[in-house]
Amino acid sequence: MRLEQLKLLLLLERYGTLSAVSKELNMTQSTISYNLKELEKELNASLFLRDGNHLKFTTKGRQLIPHIENIEHAKRNILNIAQRASNNNTLSGRILIGYDSHSCGKFLGEAFILLKKSIPSITASMYRAEYRTIIEKVAYKEFNAGIIQTNSLNEVEILNLVLSHSLNYQILSSEDIFFVAGEQHPLCKKKHCKLADLMQYQFITSKNFSENLYTKFLQKNGNDKKILFVPDYQSQHNLLEQCNYITFMPYSAFYENVMTFKHKLKIIKLDDFVCKCNFLFLSNTHSQHSIEQEMLYELYHVIQNVLKENE
Repeated sequence: MRLEQLKLLLLLERYGTLSAVSKELNMTQSTISYNLKELEKELNASLFLRDGNHLKFTTKGRQLIPHIENIEHAKRNILNIAQRASNNNTLSGRILIGYDSHSCGKFLGEAFILLKKSIPSITASMYRAEYRTIIEKVAYKEFNAGIIQTNSLNEVEILNLVLSHSLNYQILSSEDIFFVAGEQHPLCKKKHCKLADLMQYQFITSKNFSENLYTKFLQKNGNDKKILFVPDYQSQHNLLEQCNYITFMPYSAFYENVMTFKHKLKIIKLDDFVCKCNFLFLSNTHSQHSIEQEMLYELYHVIQNVLKENE
């Protein structure tokens, strides 16, 4: 059994007659008929009902079509991978990526390690900055690209800023953001909570650049308590365990923190509020050379693979 024989079945499905397939392949009809008969002989099954130049698939013959299409798809993937591997041998250069959160830095660091193994001639480095700085540096070509973590509270503002600088963006991944407190917090014991219930408690955060975001959100929803900033996750956990505090946390960060610290946290699920977190990959493709575009293309797919493995 050869791929060329199986491909004949796909072409017959598409064109319907031996003459049309013969013209497409620049092959004689007798050669095509011979290959089809050899295939039927090997499979010990009748694949067609013959009516002169027309071939009508039998039930067994038609059942093969989706499987052959899968083989063709796999073949294209193999060729694409081989081509990319060939391109990787010629790639060299330096890429600098800006990122704005701990979560971004974690998967970006893993991606850089894998990228370096795949393409040793690439030098990749990352720089943490506030999202406005990242957008500007990508726009002015100081960064090759940037990764920004957005959420339902600030995404419109960020996207407007991205588009005003004529940058392209792609969503790397999305996840839910939850409200989190110590497991003894009164709201963690309730089966149903609303956003108004949270406004009775003080919020904490370890991200100083989030001050305006948190303040606007809390004031809008009737919470006039001052936000408490803590320098590290350990201190934040200690405070959450005191049952008087609540914070935002992406699900991935929640899981990581629970595994890291001895303090136990719980997610407070709300009936009337959903917050999403998106990771955006920013680039200024209009100003990139082809080699730079190829390097960023490789990095983008490596990051996606890292994110899938960590799901």
